[in-house]
Amino acid sequence: MKNRTVLLTLSLVLLGRVAAAKRAPAEPAEPVAANGVEYRAAATPERMGIIEAWDQQTQTKLWEKKIYDVPITEGLEPDVQWVFIKKLELADRELIITNEKDERYVLDLETGVVGRLGSGTLFWPLLAAALVLVLIIVSLRRPGGEPSDGPASGDAGRQTDPAEGGS
Repeated sequence: MKNRTVLLTLSLVLLGRVAAAKRAPAEPAEPVAANGVEYRAAATPERMGIIEAWDQQTQTKLWEKKIYDVPITEGLEPDVQWVFIKKLELADRELIITNEKDERYVLDLETGVVGRLGSGTLFWPLLAAALVLVLIIVSLRRPGGEPSDGPASGDAGRQTDPAEGGS
């Protein structure tokens, strides 16, 4: 009876770990269309980061382009490392691609050149700027709260102007 309890407990723990690592299926990005061409995001683990162009009239694939790579680290659950495309937007002759990490890319539809846009979040740059500002303010102040205008140890190291008549 004791062996059954241990085996059942161990099975439940292992099953819970496996279940916790699984992610929900990716919501496919809404396709966008222009000039008779529909642009779609592949939504399978084997085709992450890929855009497909389809002829709207014939429903034939015209081309596909890899926008970004998703390196999978061995030893970690692959499904929690997946990063799918979540949003497509058309802007003139460019396709703006946003993935699940809010990384943004731009695909020039005439040249096929892919570029990276900002990360989509201002949190980290703003936090870094705030920390730099705090460090500057702290470095400009003495422990007494007054701005520093020279060495902290009295007049040692202070150069006197001969016109002042220093001693």
